[in-house]
Amino acid sequence: MPCSNTPVTIPVCLEIETNVLTGVQTQEVTCGTCTQSVSFTSPILTITTPLTYEYEVTIEDNLEATVTLINITSP
Repeated sequence: MPCSNTPVTIPVCLEIETNVLTGVQTQEVTCGTCTQSVSFTSPILTITTPLTYEYEVTIEDNLEATVTLINITSP
């Protein structure tokens, strides 16, 4: 009989940097918490936001694991 653990949550931090002159954008996701913020140091606009990923882990009888993303929220 499979066993599952629901919900499992993990906090992550999303940082998006945009060069407003060129439109070039980079993104980085790091584990852990952060504080929501917006800053502008010409020409770079940086937006940082905390997110919480909620997912389910199921282990089958044959030890096969399945991870299902349930929700992504921003507190």
